[in-house]
Amino acid sequence: MPTSMREIIKRVFDELKRNGISATPENYKTLFCKIASEYGFDTNECDRFDLYAKKLTKNEQLEIEKSEIHDVDELFDFVVYKLRLREKALLKSDAAPVFTEETVEKMASLLIASLVPSYTGNTQLDNMVKEFSDNLKENPSIVEDKYVQRNLANLIESKRNFENFTIKEKTGKLIEITKVIDEFIETIVNHSGDSSQALSKLSEKLRDITYEEIDENSFDAIKNQMLDISSVMQTTVNSLSDVLSTKHKEIDSLKKKIKKLEANLEEAQKESKIDFLTGALTRREYELRLHELDDHFKERGVNYVITFLDIDFFKKINDTYGHDAGDEVLSIFGNLLLKQANANDIIGRYGGEEFVILSKNTIVSSVQKNIETIQNLVRRHSFVYENQKIKLTFSAGIVSRGNYKTLEQALKTADSLVYKAKKNGRDRIEYEVNSL
Repeated sequence: MPTSMREIIKRVFDELKRNGISATPENYKTLFCKIASEYGFDTNECDRFDLYAKKLTKNEQLEIEKSEIHDVDELFDFVVYKLRLREKALLKSDAAPVFTEETVEKMASLLIASLVPSYTGNTQLDNMVKEFSDNLKENPSIVEDKYVQRNLANLIESKRNFENFTIKEKTGKLIEITKVIDEFIETIVNHSGDSSQALSKLSEKLRDITYEEIDENSFDAIKNQMLDISSVMQTTVNSLSDVLSTKHKEIDSLKKKIKKLEANLEEAQKESKIDFLTGALTRREYELRLHELDDHFKERGVNYVITFLDIDFFKKINDTYGHDAGDEVLSIFGNLLLKQANANDIIGRYGGEEFVILSKNTIVSSVQKNIETIQNLVRRHSFVYENQKIKLTFSAGIVSRGNYKTLEQALKTADSLVYKAKKNGRDRIEYEVNSL
């Protein structure tokens, strides 16, 4: 297994060059994912297409297969196309709807999950995606609105352009590095070739001389040829020394660039796992940890507890104080959860103002006490934005995984308990009656 990502990147460019494939971002990504998977690296990010496609209906999945759609961008185009069909159908009298309500909700969920850029760094784009996702989550049916569809198309195009630019920028640096290395090797080979030819000619002359021909006159000729060989060898050594000295400096510079690039890649990987606003795990990373925990539960029977938390009246906070205030509240709330949760708890941002806590090897009553402590802290905490105090509470639902046959049943119950808490007045914690 390679010791660093550098070895995989080198092999990617070698195969692109050997097979005559242009180093476009899409070709690079496809080959990189394939090779990284062979070496045992985590390539879940490469499977985003399959993950999103599974959220569509079986008929829509068959359409995707027949249309030979293979990447996320093409999948977005397909979703937008289907939405436009829906719009046209609605304009016809007595036209049957193209999508059921369930399908519209699934597509809304797909759009929310897939709009998040793979690369962070564009604050304006991040804010646009967040605002659109919040609105879509609150009311999935707005996907039918013509104005919303235009905004969605523009947002997808902006996301695609930003990611293409980022990939080209990163691959451009790698191409520059391989080009310098190629030039270095070519220079060494050329110098070695020229020197080898000169030495070969002199060697042939020496081999042609026989002992019978050696006399006082021929001795001087042999001496001169030996001096020529020495001169050629000295010139070669000096020339190679100069080349190596120059290339050594260039290689030192390249090493620094490679280290910086590796640091950027590590940071990008870290950012893809951690939500930049709250410090909690992203939805994608949380789901990976959840399934790992559930596999452990199935194999060894190690129980865990699922807690869903939802900030009360969050939309009202955004409407009253603005989205910047909402972001500030989310940031403080997320950090408060991280500080107060147990050391082994897994904390993720489920979406918008929703959070989830996975508590390993414990029972509901123990988790409930900790959530009540957090609830009291939130009630007493002063959430202040631009000298305005914002009152904050949350509703929560707690379930034990061991009480359910499937993970889906446990998650559905936890979500319904949050709904129950809100229905019963909010600022409440609901848990199973038959909890362990």
